[in-house]
Amino acid sequence: MNSNKPVISDRFWRYLTNFWCLVCYAAIGYDFIYDHALGELLPSILVVYVALLTLFVGAKEFERWYDIHESRHPGEVFVIGWTILIFGIIGAKVILHKTYAIPGEVISTYIAVLSILAITQKSKALVGHRH
Repeated sequence: MNSNKPVISDRFWRYLTNFWCLVCYAAIGYDFIYDHALGELLPSILVVYVALLTLFVGAKEFERWYDIHESRHPGEVFVIGWTILIFGIIGAKVILHKTYAIPGEVISTYIAVLSILAITQKSKALVGHRH
């Protein structure tokens, strides 16, 4: 068995993370449309997503530091998606005159996504200085 090849591929983790990101978007949209209909389920969905994103990005950064990272999938796409989602909800709330309050867990997830991107950007810069 090749010790350099991961047991589960990067592609699997990327697809799983992307899937959960879409689940989060749909859940947040549903929660907005139906006024907090997901209740306690929404935070659970968001926690799973942040955990998967953290594992995926952490593994990619570890590989980058040991020069075995090959793929390029910019995290900025996730930040742009989350930013559009947050501002979309705020805009829809104003336009539709809804009393919906964005759950703190949604804002926390957005902050986590921003933080993960900031850490990976710093890591890329440090690896670049190393070479």
